[in-house]
Amino acid sequence: MNAVAATHAAPLRVALVGVPMRRVLRLVQDQRDARYNLLRGYFHGADDDTVNERDQERLSTVTLPVGAKVIGQPLGGLALPAMGVRVVNLRRGDGHPSAAVAEALLAGPWPGRIGPGGASWKGAIYGPSGAGGVIYRPGKFGTKAAQFGGATANYVSNPSFETGTTGWSAWASATLDQTTADAYVGSYAMRITHVASSTSGALATYTTAVAGSYTASVYLRSYQSGDIGYNCSILMRFNYTDASTEDTSYNHTITGEWERISVTATTNGAKTLSSIYVYLRDLLSGGSHYTLIDAVQLENNSYASAYCDGSLGTGHSWSGTAHASTSTRTAAQLTYPTSGNIHDEVGTFMAWVYVYRSAGVQTIMRIQGSTAGNIYMLISSGNLAGYWGTAEVTDCLLYTSPSPRDRTGSRMPSSA
Repeated sequence: MNAVAATHAAPLRVALVGVPMRRVLRLVQDQRDARYNLLRGYFHGADDDTVNERDQERLSTVTLPVGAKVIGQPLGGLALPAMGVRVVNLRRGDGHPSAAVAEALLAGPWPGRIGPGGASWKGAIYGPSGAGGVIYRPGKFGTKAAQFGGATANYVSNPSFETGTTGWSAWASATLDQTTADAYVGSYAMRITHVASSTSGALATYTTAVAGSYTASVYLRSYQSGDIGYNCSILMRFNYTDASTEDTSYNHTITGEWERISVTATTNGAKTLSSIYVYLRDLLSGGSHYTLIDAVQLENNSYASAYCDGSLGTGHSWSGTAHASTSTRTAAQLTYPTSGNIHDEVGTFMAWVYVYRSAGVQTIMRIQGSTAGNIYMLISSGNLAGYWGTAEVTDCLLYTSPSPRDRTGSRMPSSA
């Protein structure tokens, strides 16, 4: 009743000075029609398909699919007004709305990237530009974060199962199938049906004679609640030309969340490598159960770097057919203009950082071009350090927060 009185306050005041009630009712009806006409056509109804209404504006929701060509482009660059399209609101994958301004970058589903590498991050304060394999992920404050990874190659030819399970073999009578039940990357994962009392699972093979350190990693979780507590482990096997083998494994208990596990080993320098097997198996020979598998990676590295495949945008590429060949990532970086932003002698800068791996020196930010020399924020052997010119800054603060659930033979250090 209060809403009605407020809406029709003006006509009611007219009634008090002797205007006939019929005229008051007509004024109320005209006012209501004018208000509802603002929404007419926005929501398509059964009677909104006449000749006069087909050219009226209608409100539609459009969701960008994985791999859409417009991902990473600014909204203003799509020339939508020329096609009679007006964007009234944007809602990000994390549920947060954002203004439909021309410089807003369009984003797709996981991996939460607001724009692939090379896209300009127009919404930031200083306007950095990305280069290499930069992808954007969900950030600490419900917005976005830039993920930086070094150059790497993923030797698993079908790492995220977007086109099926080709390239993978069932081990010990297990069953492998593609599923949309959940996915860590893209839209699909692989489901392993493990056979009771066996080390059943899945196998991928990479043929190579290149010696060195290798790391195999995978994201995995339960398919249903009854799978929690069972085993699905990762085992990497080096096969040599003399028919000998070397195994490195990590035992893992399945949970209801996506977790990353990995193993690292170095080939025997006295032997010649012929191939590498990556097994995802129940090494405890437990009961029958399921495991969901996604984002598998094998790289010539002494650690597990951020997941890579050729579909993740600029700086990422397939060596052949998409989702059926190895893939690479170029080193990623963001570049900020220094003109008007950086003072040579005084200033403050900060960043929230999750360090996936800390060994040696990792540069978070490096500023060049000032007369005082380079300005650094870096992590050295797990400790935060800062330099302004050539002098180390002693008032550096490091705040820590819980890390994502990544599993290896030892826990990964983290900071934020």
